[in-house]
Amino acid sequence: IRSSTSNSSYDYKLYAFIHPDAENCSHYLSRLGYEVQIRDNPINVSAINSSSYRLRVEEKGCCGSKEFLKLWAFSLVQHDIVVHTDTDVMFLQPL
Repeated sequence: IRSSTSNSSYDYKLYAFIHPDAENCSHYLSRLGYEVQIRDNPINVSAINSSSYRLRVEEKGCCGSKEFLKLWAFSLVQHDIVVHTDTDVMFLQPL
């Protein structure tokens, strides 16, 4: 992934926020250079005020409430810039 011809002012670090249910697969991401962080869902679904959303959240997206794991990207305050991507994103040129 690293390019010796990059003119970027920034280096990067790869993080993977993994739900405990998928921890047994996390070693694959570690081998690819990700810093794996096993994290529970940051949202208490039972505390969602909207009853209609609270009752349907597990049916939304591919992973239900586990989609909220991406919110952990906001905790990476030690970095000047954080770019969050999902597995359905493909970069066609450098950022």
